[in-house]
Amino acid sequence: MRCDSVASNANAVVGDDKGKGYPWTEGLRPQRGSTTSALVWKSSQWSAGGDNQYPYYSQSTSSYTVLDTLVQYFDDRTLFPNMKQIVVAGHSLGAQTVQR
Repeated sequence: MRCDSVASNANAVVGDDKGKGYPWTEGLRPQRGSTTSALVWKSSQWSAGGDNQYPYYSQSTSSYTVLDTLVQYFDDRTLFPNMKQIVVAGHSLGAQTVQR
């Protein structure tokens, strides 16, 4: 294996950790404090394919949809004509997620 022939994508799955894992503004209306467009899941619901909690204006994205979209992206032969293998791996709860 050569470094110039491997692509690595390490996703950070953010749980409900206001102001630490993602931007949060206190004092806004309930469920509107997240000031990011990043997808955020409540607690560990991402591990079972749950829908995102934030951003408030789009709460219907399953974590499984995100994984499927990533695989479809890297499987696009027009973008990656030499792609031979895609490996999806995880650690701890992430490993359980990719086994489901």
